[in-house]
Amino acid sequence: MDLNDLRASPERSALTSLPSWEALLRHLSLASGADVLFLITPDASGAKACRRELQKSRLVRNLAADVPNDPASLYDVLEAASQVKQPVISWIELPEDVLHEALPYARAAWDQAFAALNPHRNVLLQEITAPIIFAGPPWMFQSFRSHAPDWFSVRAGVFDLTRDIEKSFMPDMATYSGEGRQPELLPEEEIPSPEFPPHATLPDAVILEKTIEQLPLAEIALLQTLGWLDPSHPIPVWLLASHPALPEDESASDALDSLVWRELLSRSFDGLWLRLHPTVSASVSRSLPDNAARHTSLENALEMLDNADLGDPQNPTTWSRWLPAAPHVRRLIEGAESLDFWDPAVRWCNRLGRFYLTRADYTAAELLLRKAHTFAISKLDPENIHITTTLNNLAQVLQATNRLSEAEPLMREVLRIDHAAYGEDHPNVAIRLNNLATLLQATNRLSEAEPLMREALRIDRAAYGEDHSRVASDLNNLAQLLQATNHLSEAEPLMREALRIDRSAYGEDHPNVAIRLNNLATLLQATNRLSEAEPLMREALRIDRTTYGEDHPRVATDLNNLAQLLQDTNRLSDAEPLMREALRIDLAAYGEDHPDVAIDFNNLARLLQATNRLSEAEPLMREALRIDRAAYGEDHPDVAIDFNNLARLLQDTNRMPEAEPLMRGALRIFHASLGSEHPNTKISAENLDLLLAEMAEAAPEE
Repeated sequence: MDLNDLRASPERSALTSLPSWEALLRHLSLASGADVLFLITPDASGAKACRRELQKSRLVRNLAADVPNDPASLYDVLEAASQVKQPVISWIELPEDVLHEALPYARAAWDQAFAALNPHRNVLLQEITAPIIFAGPPWMFQSFRSHAPDWFSVRAGVFDLTRDIEKSFMPDMATYSGEGRQPELLPEEEIPSPEFPPHATLPDAVILEKTIEQLPLAEIALLQTLGWLDPSHPIPVWLLASHPALPEDESASDALDSLVWRELLSRSFDGLWLRLHPTVSASVSRSLPDNAARHTSLENALEMLDNADLGDPQNPTTWSRWLPAAPHVRRLIEGAESLDFWDPAVRWCNRLGRFYLTRADYTAAELLLRKAHTFAISKLDPENIHITTTLNNLAQVLQATNRLSEAEPLMREVLRIDHAAYGEDHPNVAIRLNNLATLLQATNRLSEAEPLMREALRIDRAAYGEDHSRVASDLNNLAQLLQATNHLSEAEPLMREALRIDRSAYGEDHPNVAIRLNNLATLLQATNRLSEAEPLMREALRIDRTTYGEDHPRVATDLNNLAQLLQDTNRLSDAEPLMREALRIDLAAYGEDHPDVAIDFNNLARLLQATNRLSEAEPLMREALRIDRAAYGEDHPDVAIDFNNLARLLQDTNRMPEAEPLMRGALRIFHASLGSEHPNTKISAENLDLLLAEMAEAAPEE
């Protein structure tokens, strides 16, 4: 059986009640060659439950014998999978004794195994005829991604389906959230749950289909549109207000009233929501006489969605429309895919992916944007604008999840395409320059980033004038870079100008204003104007909480900034709960191996150190160092900060011989990356001098 036959196979009927597994199989049916997916499970029983469900479909080989007994046998297991020529999914389940937890030496062995596996990706995937699923715990997924990065590329199509899979198979189980921490329940989607009257008793399928066939044409057309939406979620009435013209010029509201009266459609008690019974939805789909009718009804549904004006998915003020529409957008994407409507499929994958990206749901965003990428490059004309949009969006997800080496070539390709398409002075080119410069700054290539930012500012000033929000964004980016290179007197007027522009453009309560307030406050803090900085930070926190809710990474950033200032003004008991809340938010959003989590660990550890809880602080500092080394390598300024923080703690606990090499390493990195005149370099040199003096004083006299 070919992978493209999976969707039509009656043997997968056991999976129809599990939407996320249907989505998984749809993805696999698009695969050209082998994909690698990693199923993150909190324990062995979760992995077994998933495997049993897939085996019911007869699409997964029973690989009971293919459990690696030790890390070194992993390559042998994959090589054995490459010998199986029938196209069925290979399931590799990792040993029970490592699924939940492993000792450091065991983890190190798996790190080595994945590193050894990395160079063999091309050979193995050319031989393996169908996708592979690895089942393992979160720490092993991170190890795989860190030590076998070639397997995690755009071409390989790797997806972390954690949330969808856990919601499908483990609705009552907590998600393992990492070593030494309590499990956290997965957040539920914030979709309204309106109250409906009980479902009417429906006739059998044959009678129901005849009833539908005898309806007036306008009611049939409206039902056919609704049939493309997700019957498991309420339909907002406002969505139908944008329905294209119905036959016989009947209004959508009249047709809707008639369908409710006939009990083919339910209306909520508050009148704001509709519900289509799944049986009616299935009967409507079967009533479409031919492909031409299916095409027409899908075109109507997509036109309705286009006309609904959901708004900019990156603007939180539109989320009250996006949240209830999202499941129906997903269903329409699937419909567009089924009838080869590739342009709207890519467009709506991109828009919905941007919505999830802005809400920091990176797993959902990546799944949609990788699907958009697959469709765009294989189904659309090479000149189609959706291709650059898709590449840019995917690069943004990769940057947000700290896969910077994957994001950079995508950003450079988007810049190349837009340069060629629009010329050097187009605002689109300015956007691409800014995105690339921000990534270069994140990887400490500041001298490469600055000319790109200045060029973006020049383009936008020429295109929009001095008072446009795009110019404010350019000013903010350049000011951030100038602050990072200690040009504070140049940075401050740019930040104040950006704040002025955005306040004028958006008003006082917009999230862009919160960003400008935070940035200016951070600079004021760096120049010891703490009383000026604090009200700006509190205002930014208020705006972001109102805009995003309590659990968004933007709020975590605000909490961290304010906590740092409170610590600087010796209000430690006020600062600690803010730091712990920021850590909780970032762990939930990013997982355990993201640099933002390392920042949270470091901030909290420094506060614990200041309150003499050194034994609590040390493991947090070591974890921050581990994360930053894995993310940035050995020569990044963030690693130098980690070295310095840990060395100071070791010095405080009289372990000076352990502290010395860390301080020397920090000074070496700062000197090489920031120069001898940067404050961080000077502070690091002073710290080392103090340590050496203390060691000399403590040395026994000869």
